Amino acid sequence: MEKSIEHIWKEGFINNETLTIPKIENLYNQKSQHLGDKIMRVLHAEPKTLLLMAVIFLVGNYAIGNSFWSGSIGSIWCIVWYFITKKQVQKIESVQKETNCYSFLKSLHKLLLQRKAATARLLWAATPAMLIPLIIYTYSNQYEKNFGEIFGVETLNFPNEGLFAIIPLATVFSVVVYHVSFQLGYGSIMNKLKQLISDMESLKQG
Repeated sequence: MEKSIEHIWKEGFINNETLTIPKIENLYNQKSQHLGDKIMRVLHAEPKTLLLMAVIFLVGNYAIGNSFWSGSIGSIWCIVWYFITKKQVQKIESVQKETNCYSFLKSLHKLLLQRKAATARLLWAATPAMLIPLIIYTYSNQYEKNFGEIFGVETLNFPNEGLFAIIPLATVFSVVVYHVSFQLGYGSIMNKLKQLISDMESLKQG
């Protein structure tokens, strides 16, 4: 028996829907894959930057006439930070892209926010830990000089105890710089990530 026009029309709509949904899912899978790859490229660049900074601290500090020991402290902290960052990146990298792309994006967004918060907490502790030995070393070796003489700025005629004020100021500064650099490095990516998640949630609700 030949199919009625009405039956063929309805069947066409059903077939069209079954064809369209996989196409939409495939499109979002491609978008999530692309965005995930972009995020991982940025993340992988960070540990390399830290190794470069470790070399700069070590060589640069010695080149301007400071002791090898004072430069090695900053270098050691960069190396420690390198391994911390490496571990964070590996945790994010472990998110399985083969799973549902919505779950992948949600997990990726959550891990990035967790990493941001964890790094900020580490900076509150690590910055003073790195600076305190340097300040004590400078203070004890430059005891006869005032603050301005130590830094070669005569107008800063303060007692050399002012060196210790650098610790809290530098700590706050490092945390602020991290938040700004995170926004510059990941701001647009995070916005795209949230937008893609929002689009997928709207699609699921629809």
